[in-house]
Amino acid sequence: MIAHAKRLFPRHGCRLPIHYRTTEADGYSDAVLYNCSRTGMYFEPRAIVMPEEGVHIIMPTYSPSSDGPDRYCSYRARTVWCRSIPDETDPRYGCGARLLECSCRLDGMDAEVICHTCDMCSVAIPCQNLRKTEEFLYLCPSCERHLEAIPEGQLKRSIKRVLMGNVL
Repeated sequence: MIAHAKRLFPRHGCRLPIHYRTTEADGYSDAVLYNCSRTGMYFEPRAIVMPEEGVHIIMPTYSPSSDGPDRYCSYRARTVWCRSIPDETDPRYGCGARLLECSCRLDGMDAEVICHTCDMCSVAIPCQNLRKTEEFLYLCPSCERHLEAIPEGQLKRSIKRVLMGNVL
């Protein structure tokens, strides 16, 4: 059985060049952005980007009148996952990133915090305040406390399965 990821916001396909830099790197590297939503992006760099690593993304095709991701000049994101793409002729990685901020300026002086929603209560909350569980659920601090207070057992497993969208 294939697990389907539940998405709060629809993904929009694109094929745009980007420049990205991780917090550990000195310079920018090129990659291609293939899809995005209000809260995340999927891009393919040539080098691995470690999960939880901070990423600064620049849109060289920036156009304020665009309806796509290039309506902003830059983004600040955190990598959620990164996997090797098996292609010997074109080695690269597929990376999913959670957006933290967007800006119409390269220096980020007008940065807007991107809010995400708690997987349990759906309240909008800035990404840096979300807590990630072992099951990759993103919860607000209140829901995290409530879920942790439930004793281990069938009820807790059922709640987690519903939140993950993995109910038969």
